[in-house]
Amino acid sequence: MHPCTIIKRRKPGIIFLFFIISFLLPFLLFTQQAYGVKNFSPHILHMDLSHYPCVKVVVSVTDIANTPVAGLNRSNFQLITDGYPLEDFEVIPVSKSKEGVAIVLGIDTSGTMRGKPLENSKKAVSEFISRMGPNDKTAIVTFNSDVNIVLEFTSNKNELHNAVQEIKIAEKLTKLYDAMFEAIRMTSLSGLPSRRVLIFLSDGKDEGSSATLDDCIAQAKAKELQVYTIGYESILKSVGKKHFKYLERIAKITNCVFFEAMKGSKLNRFYQEIGFHLQSQYLLTLKDINVKGDGKSHDLQIIVSDEGVINTVYKKFTVPSIIEKSPVQLYAIAGGIGLLVIIAVLVLFAIRKKRPHELPAEEIESLESQEEIEPLESAEESTEEKEKRKCPVCNKVMAEDWPECLFCKKEAESKEVSISTDPGSPDVSKPETQPFGRLVLNNGPQKGKEFILLYNRTNIGIAPENDVVVYDDSFASSNHCRIKFEDEKAVLVDLDSTNGTFLNGSKLKKADLYHQDIIRIGNTELIYYRNNQ
Repeated sequence: MHPCTIIKRRKPGIIFLFFIISFLLPFLLFTQQAYGVKNFSPHILHMDLSHYPCVKVVVSVTDIANTPVAGLNRSNFQLITDGYPLEDFEVIPVSKSKEGVAIVLGIDTSGTMRGKPLENSKKAVSEFISRMGPNDKTAIVTFNSDVNIVLEFTSNKNELHNAVQEIKIAEKLTKLYDAMFEAIRMTSLSGLPSRRVLIFLSDGKDEGSSATLDDCIAQAKAKELQVYTIGYESILKSVGKKHFKYLERIAKITNCVFFEAMKGSKLNRFYQEIGFHLQSQYLLTLKDINVKGDGKSHDLQIIVSDEGVINTVYKKFTVPSIIEKSPVQLYAIAGGIGLLVIIAVLVLFAIRKKRPHELPAEEIESLESQEEIEPLESAEESTEEKEKRKCPVCNKVMAEDWPECLFCKKEAESKEVSISTDPGSPDVSKPETQPFGRLVLNNGPQKGKEFILLYNRTNIGIAPENDVVVYDDSFASSNHCRIKFEDEKAVLVDLDSTNGTFLNGSKLKKADLYHQDIIRIGNTELIYYRNNQ
């Protein structure tokens, strides 16, 4: 027999077999469900790497009717990263954890929602708010031709209930996508729970938005947001429910559910079901994800099994970049830190050594109470007197290691002694340690602090060796300026500072100082006061 004849006889059999399989397949699927054989799908909703290497993953498991599969535990899950199984992890329902959720409730307030649709919406939203957990935070957004943030994120149920009651209809357009985009932006705020959800109620028709549906989907996926949508059939026949497909699309792509509410439907049951979905998710806590912090992309595989049915979900993730140091590097760093500490101690010691030795206040008071020693006539007394130093101003005996008279310094700082600096005074040969004025800080944390100005010179800057040290001012130089007394008057001189020295608002290199002039270096202001004025 010719081969072609055989082929012609076989074709009807193949076609008949194809029709038989097509007929039986729906029946087999129905039988699978009818006899309790599970068919479910796991979804990774959110992955929190903020506490790496400890990682938290939120997973939903739903059947073919989008109903959450409850009752799973640690034994139903297997985790694999980059091909290596993980053993150290926990699995609990989100409802039994302390993890809250940040929710943005979006409500359409355009003209198509007037009357009963809006009233039903407000009632359903209020009941949803009443069922919020203690760690949940909710915000409310309405949209028509404008996007209105009715209330920012809060856990205060009374504030949320009051805000819902204030919602009113606006006979305008519907900027649905702009409202979604704004809600997504709101979920980026700090201080919110890591699990973040949008619940939007609308007829699905967008009018006048700058954002597109694809913009919203891209942002929601990038931020791992869950977007539940409720399509409310419009009272306008021209609208009806033909725009529901857009609401369904964004819900499906974010692994959530779209609910179709027909005219007269009680919306409360849809919000209840969304709450049930949120509470039926599983929280997987990985104490160590067993991946080095290299800043590269890695693979997470979650295998879920229940009653002989196994399904797997995959996710790519990028861990934070953590630079690991070798032992040699660690020793080098430790040695460098130790060297810096030694240098800092030596610098502080050198600075301390340069400062004048000051006696405690009690010892100074004790010395002040002593009677002045009169010159002695005997040779023995004259020798003893030579070994001591007397202050040329107060005529009191100073210790041998005092570079200046601490009695005069103390009196000047406490303003107990008024020293005349009148240029017409007969005593024109003024001691270098005699004060002729003072500076007072006019701003900053040390506002009101005073510095005594001496006849020799007074250096000002941020370096510790200055007479007037300006702290916490990054705009001032180490040796910024100087005040000196020449030709019977005070003179302010800039020491080539980086940002300049200003006197009464004008930049200068050198200028005379007058009573109550304002000096500014960096961000620091000082007021000059001359004695006896």
